[in-house]
Amino acid sequence: MRVFDLEGAVRQARTGNVPPGWQLLPLKASQAWTNAILGPILVIAFSIGNLIHGLTANEVWAPDIVFSIFGDNNVLGILVGETVVFFIAGIAFGVLAVRSMGPILHRADYFLLITPDGFVEAQGAKVQGAAFADVTGMNLGNNVVAGIAVRGRGALQVWVNKYGKAQELFAELYGRAQAATRG
Repeated sequence: MRVFDLEGAVRQARTGNVPPGWQLLPLKASQAWTNAILGPILVIAFSIGNLIHGLTANEVWAPDIVFSIFGDNNVLGILVGETVVFFIAGIAFGVLAVRSMGPILHRADYFLLITPDGFVEAQGAKVQGAAFADVTGMNLGNNVVAGIAVRGRGALQVWVNKYGKAQELFAELYGRAQAATRG
């Protein structure tokens, strides 16, 4: 395994001054806001739509547990139960939204750094990366996440769409890994 100083690269990147040949790609603001807002909005919209449909069509969609508690024919009871279930789901998504505020408030701590020798992804205190010479395989799943197999460590997942155009960043990482293993 080739030695690549992940922590040293992260320290250098966090100063904002990277040497020539290094690419520092910060977390896209739109990605951070989407993660923080989309979940709660979807739960609220689905809940309101389901409530309106239940009141106007006299039928509801709800998890089976709601039917087992209120019975199959008690539409009002099911609507109340369903509202409680979706309220709980809304709280869960709200908690996730609050957790997503970290990247929004501290965007400088979330980045992808590509150096001539390797790459580093920093997500707050969590740091992952590898030397390109240690990369044994790569694929781009769902056009958003790069699966990177690293010799002696298993696989890493890098959500490249958070930092720019996924296909371009994947091609950059893949090309550098191929060049490092040939040389």
